[in-house]
Amino acid sequence: MSYVWTVMFEQVFVLSFTLLTLYVAAYTFAAQQVAQRYSPRWLEMMRRPYAVAPLFMLSLGVGVAGYAVVHQAEWKSRSSQVEADTLAFAIGMVILGVAVVWIMGLWDSLFDVESPRNLSKILASDDLLYDVLYGMLARRDRVLWSRLLRKASERLEWVEALHQWLRDTPEALREPWLVQEAMSEFSRELQSGQAKSRWDVLRLLMDASLQHGAAEEALDRFQMVLLHLSVLKVWDSAHWNIMTTLAELFWRDLSGQPRIYLSEGVGEETQYMVTSRLERLCDLMLEVGNVNILNQCMTGVGYFVRDVADDNAVTLADRLVQRPGLLAALQVNALRELLNGLNFARRGPTAAYEGSRIDRQRVVDHIVNDVLASCRDRLERQIFEDLVRTGGMRIGEDGNWRSVFGQEAQGRSLPSSSRTLLNWIKKISSRRENTNELSVHRATVLEKSRD
Repeated sequence: MSYVWTVMFEQVFVLSFTLLTLYVAAYTFAAQQVAQRYSPRWLEMMRRPYAVAPLFMLSLGVGVAGYAVVHQAEWKSRSSQVEADTLAFAIGMVILGVAVVWIMGLWDSLFDVESPRNLSKILASDDLLYDVLYGMLARRDRVLWSRLLRKASERLEWVEALHQWLRDTPEALREPWLVQEAMSEFSRELQSGQAKSRWDVLRLLMDASLQHGAAEEALDRFQMVLLHLSVLKVWDSAHWNIMTTLAELFWRDLSGQPRIYLSEGVGEETQYMVTSRLERLCDLMLEVGNVNILNQCMTGVGYFVRDVADDNAVTLADRLVQRPGLLAALQVNALRELLNGLNFARRGPTAAYEGSRIDRQRVVDHIVNDVLASCRDRLERQIFEDLVRTGGMRIGEDGNWRSVFGQEAQGRSLPSSSRTLLNWIKKISSRRENTNELSVHRATVLEKSRD
């Protein structure tokens, strides 16, 4: 019996010593790989909790097992042989078992850098995050980028950390795969608080797409954002801000300079496609009867018309106000912003495209007439008169309103056939994309939510 226990003590000692040696070798090798692939800062941050403690436990196991082998005879003289052997063996095995279990649990924590828990630690450290992101960019690691984006979406400060890195790293914005993945992730789950935090990063990503000549890709990414916005049940100012500022980037870059397209005619068609998508989104909200989002959309359209102030924007407003029931659903704030935008557009520059010059003032006056005529009987007089002035009109002694810019206008809606529309729209309307994708996407998402 004594011989059997002695052999087992020696096996525990050998096993503990072997495990300690293997752990040191494996840690050294894995640490080199992690430092090269991610960052040496990761090992500096994790060394104490994940390297020193396991080494201490293994060393303790080796020491206890060795002590048991050396002092086995002494233990036998103080107690019965069975009790001494059992006690020594139990102590050695418990320490060894704890060390093995601890190492197995901590190994993933140390070297599985892309686990959700470790990604949280990376995102919380700016220096470590930059090291990891630069390495990811150098080897074009799409999997790591996707995991970082999904984890960063959980907290506002992590989104801002990635946004800051993108601003500091222009070469990253020249990678289509990186921009596409970021646009896809940050345009999801755009509830109120998240929409406000992601507005700037979405603008940066969209501007990067257009800056590097990827007009078609940028248009697809704009459509993707609208798809995610279309399934929300409630909007606030952050949502129409995203919609309008992304649309305006097709006209001007982030610095406010006019957008330069690489090929002639691409800008003209792309900008028309943008207004078509905005139009379709408003149509969809009108169809489903979501008055909140419809009013927010039209508020955004008002700001869009004001900031762009060209024939494209005026024509968008012209097409929308002709939708049956749309003007009747608009509240005072949406009406005010729409009229204010039209008033700015009335004084904006004339069209730059050949053959597309229109009488801007005349067209805007007709649109303003439609808007004012739709709300004259349902608003208080003071509020209505304020809207008249906002739209660049004045009320005469006869009760009708007239443009303050010299054109006479009757206080009633004029027939659509009298409107002067853009000639170039007819040329490219045959190539207009099917924007029913918004309706299909929204129906699919709502069906899944019911299931």
